[in-house]
Amino acid sequence: MSTPESLLEKTPLEGDAETLAGASSAPSSPSSRMRASLAALALEFALILAGGIMGTLARVAVSLALGKALDRGFPWDIALINVSGALLIGLLAGWRDPASRKHELLWLAGAVGFLGAYTTFSSFALGIVTLAASGKTLLGLCYLSGSVALGLLAVELGLWLGRRIARPARA
Repeated sequence: MSTPESLLEKTPLEGDAETLAGASSAPSSPSSRMRASLAALALEFALILAGGIMGTLARVAVSLALGKALDRGFPWDIALINVSGALLIGLLAGWRDPASRKHELLWLAGAVGFLGAYTTFSSFALGIVTLAASGKTLLGLCYLSGSVALGLLAVELGLWLGRRIARPARA
């Protein structure tokens, strides 16, 4: 049976864009190096774009599902999106090794693209202002402090989980 780590080790996105595009293998001419660098940049942008599209769709799905189901004058959908996004970015950051750039493309697609579009700080701020403007200042402050506290805890949990996945405990 494959473990999540073994599946990730076999992914075609392992490494960074320059490695996949051949830029790091020192092509023979400056124009070859330029083409390889441009190909690497295009791949990085494409992965961020694809991740961003998926993150946007996920955000809309959560907002539509929870927004209608839990519409009680509190932005539950945005709170869930922000906390789950914080958990996921913590997990990815804990799992990633930025020094080796081994999982750089997965980081770009997942953290930069998907989570960049999925998490909603601007909507978070709007939720606080909207609550305050409607006379629910205390509820807005509770939403602010609760979201920040839960977000920080979720990142810590995600970091811990990511590190456990990257370096399983020895038996």
